[in-house]
Amino acid sequence: MRLRPGQHLRRQSDIRDVRQQGIRVDCRAFTLWLLARPGGGALPRACFVASTQAVGNAILRNRAKRRMRELFRRRQDLLPAPCDLLFVARSQVNS
Repeated sequence: MRLRPGQHLRRQSDIRDVRQQGIRVDCRAFTLWLLARPGGGALPRACFVASTQAVGNAILRNRAKRRMRELFRRRQDLLPAPCDLLFVARSQVNS
């Protein structure tokens, strides 16, 4: 099942809000920011970031984002429904 268009976090202002107000969780492969949206829709929204400095060339960045999207897609039923997520890849994401 693909991510629905409403599940993509696209606006810079929304992404900035998640980084400034959200809860940060660090793990080996990525950093995750989570921000609850009370009364803000039925689906969780997500943004996936992989920088050249952290991950590497375009092939590795795209692979990292695919892996994070798949993790989100498979586990979104465990999330509180109205929330915004920001995934930022680390160098170990492709290991």
